[in-house]
Amino acid sequence: MTQPNPNKQSVELNRTSLYWGLLLIFVLAVSFSNYFFNQLIKTEISLPYLE
Repeated sequence: MTQPNPNKQSVELNRTSLYWGLLLIFVLAVSFSNYFFNQLIKTEISLPYLE
């Protein structure tokens, strides 16, 4: 008897997991953007659109 391939099973993504994933991505994006923005201010790189 051959077993069905487990890699071909459909992946369930419910709404709660989707919201948690989007929240995680949003929080990480805000955190890293603040970090890189602070690095730009510390190194005093002048950006033309900030002047």
